[in-house]
Amino acid sequence: MDGHGPLGHEMSTLAMQWLPLLILREPLLASEPGRLVPLNPQTVFSAIEAAFEKMGTLMQKASSSGWGPRSYSGATCTFALGARGLLHTANIGDSRLVLGTLSSSKSVDYRLLTRDHKPEDPDERVRIEAQGGIVARQRVYLDEWPYVGLNMSRSLGDAKLHQVGVSDVPDVSALG
Repeated sequence: MDGHGPLGHEMSTLAMQWLPLLILREPLLASEPGRLVPLNPQTVFSAIEAAFEKMGTLMQKASSSGWGPRSYSGATCTFALGARGLLHTANIGDSRLVLGTLSSSKSVDYRLLTRDHKPEDPDERVRIEAQGGIVARQRVYLDEWPYVGLNMSRSLGDAKLHQVGVSDVPDVSALG
């Protein structure tokens, strides 16, 4: 988690405290008796997505309550779960997950496992502008005071910016 905005530290702490519990307690993960993680990778994807949806709802409530700066605060999230020979990943925002391996020649090989969610990405831009957000100078802006700009198209929290197309839906993938 990486917090941003006036109360980003609170938002990232909230996500760090709750997301692991939401994932471990997700009923979809308990779909196969006696297994902590189901055999079917699609079930694991669905469980992670369901937990992130719950986390998004929780973060929206936390971000929209209280005084003004809270609604302009949020967090990025990068998550990984290793199980059954697969590394399941999920991310929201622009915090990257990189896998490094030591090769036989003692050099480090790396692979990016996530992509940054940036407003200038064509698909992200279309969603944001369709909901009334303004994409300019690599940021998402509100068309009202204060003219806050967020340099990513997805985040947890940021209630005001979610009203104009910023999303809390993660990219979820697996590496085998």
